[in-house]
Parts: sequence; structure tokens; C-alpha cells
Amino acid sequence: MPNGGSDCCGNCWFNRSLVGQRGSKKFNLGIPSYCEIRDLGISSPFFYTYCANHPYYRLGRDPIPIGPVYCHSDADRREEWQPSPEPSPDRLGVNTKLAQWIRLFQLGKDMFAFRLHHS
Repeated sequence: MPNGGSDCCGNCWFNRSLVGQRGSKKFNLGIPSYCEIRDLGISSPFFYTYCANHPYYRLGRDPIPIGPVYCHSDADRREEWQPSPEPSPDRLGVNTKLAQWIRLFQLGKDMFAFRLHHS
């Protein structure tokens, strides 16, 4: 992992240096890297910091921090650097949405199995 991967903070639209855009072509070296949704300074944005809010994982621009922030370790793997934020009313809303999607998926799966069995 010599460059840290393309899913690093240097390509994330929540990095202040990218001014709301994604991708390193928009990176402004004159603006210090800072995660807008986590209130977190990023010292090595193109090399060794990552999280689940990155646009490669979340196609929608979801400003609610999800999970911890990881960094590259000496053991050549990603380790937790900053813990997941405490649940907030906004995060609980995301969990509720996720639970609804899971229930809908399960209902659709059950309906498909019922139709297949009874046809």
C-alpha cells in the first residue's frame, strides 16, 4: 500500500482542502486538510487516513460520521486512529433508515420465496 489507497482523506469531499469536491485534482494545497464532519485535522491526507464516509463507500454526501477513522500502521495495515463518534440524534436517524431498508429487503426476499414456492 505505498500510496495509502485511493480511498484516503485526500480524495474525500469532506476534506476542507477539496472545497466540497471529491478527487485529488481539486485539492488545494493552500488550505490545511481538515475533516469537516468530524472536526478533525488530517496531517497526511493522501497517504494514511480513511473512514467509511469516503465517497467511494458512500455515494451520497452523508454528513453524519460513520465508524472510526483509520490510519496506516507500521504493520502495513489499517488500524483505528480516532474512535467512532458517540451516537447523536442524526446518527440514530441513519440507524433507523438502515433498519427500514433491512426490513424491506427481508420482506422482498420472503415474498419472492413465497411466490417461487407457490407457483
